[in-house]
Amino acid sequence: MCNPDIRGNYIADSPRGIGFGSGSGGTAEGNWVTGCGSGIACLGVAATVSNNTVWGSHEEGILCNGGSTSTLTGNAIYGGPVGIRCAGTTATHTSPVVHSNTVTGSGIGVLCQMS
Repeated sequence: MCNPDIRGNYIADSPRGIGFGSGSGGTAEGNWVTGCGSGIACLGVAATVSNNTVWGSHEEGILCNGGSTSTLTGNAIYGGPVGIRCAGTTATHTSPVVHSNTVTGSGIGVLCQMS
């Protein structure tokens, strides 16, 4: 199992800034992510995403889906269509913990679908 520790990075203009998937967990903390499609994505994992700044994402600042049980705390998200999106399916519900985040200037602050 992969548990990367991603801290203190500057990531810009990528389709996805930081992505956790395929059974990995890990930590994203203190990163600055700007101009990416999805700033940080947790796809079916239990990642810890804290104290990151996500600026001007083209899709969502932070995405949790596919059965993700990630914990999202203390993140600052500026702009973009959706600040935090939690989406599941009828077969795989998503159950993240979302608290103490700041979302400013997004079309939708927090969107939960089958979560």
